[in-house]
Amino acid sequence: MPGITVLANGYRMTQGEQHISNYEAPVLYSPPPYRSSFCSKCGSPVPDPHPTEDTLEIPAGLLDQDPGIKPDKHIFVEFVPGWDKISDRLPQYDLNQLTRERHGVELPESFKVRTHYDNQNKNDPGIM
Repeated sequence: MPGITVLANGYRMTQGEQHISNYEAPVLYSPPPYRSSFCSKCGSPVPDPHPTEDTLEIPAGLLDQDPGIKPDKHIFVEFVPGWDKISDRLPQYDLNQLTRERHGVELPESFKVRTHYDNQNKNDPGIM
């Protein structure tokens, strides 16, 4: 889902906050858990009305008008299903490349992508 990253101090929800619900997925690696906000009337993903980070992502599908910017990259490309082909020439980043780009660090070789379903198998030594 395309999203636009903005500075949290420049964001203000002007209406509809009473309809916002949150889902906190189980902790995968370390607290805090992954949290997503959505409209309880229509189900659309929305930004958290009270962001706690310096930036937040606004789902591009929420915008009524063209924001005047274009995509600059594809991320998490290792998760793109086989039936969905990236057909432009924008840079493509997998999780390792994105971590390097955003945080300037390499993921450890032992790093393994987990899903919330993995919490059901805590005896697997390969799962953090």
